[in-house]
Amino acid sequence: FPWVWAAILVLLASGYFMVFAGFGGFAGIGPHVHAMQGTGILMVLAFLHLYFAPWRRLRAALAAGDLAAAAKNLEQIRQIVRINLVLGLLTVVIGATGRYW
Repeated sequence: FPWVWAAILVLLASGYFMVFAGFGGFAGIGPHVHAMQGTGILMVLAFLHLYFAPWRRLRAALAAGDLAAAAKNLEQIRQIVRINLVLGLLTVVIGATGRYW
């Protein structure tokens, strides 16, 4: 998880730096960049939920020896990761094709 936190910080900082230093702000970017920002923010929110809810519950369930609860939380983590994977692929497609819209 430390690498995910670092990646979030680097991606947000570099993305907003490019928007303001390279394009002169949000008025200078196309709709595809707004869409990429939206999917990126959704991915960050999904990760924050994953980290602060099911991940913590999973750790607590494992510490208590409650394998049924741990399995339930692990399945929720898998679903969130699956959603983030789809959002990430969508973001790549938008980024690769967006300037041709």
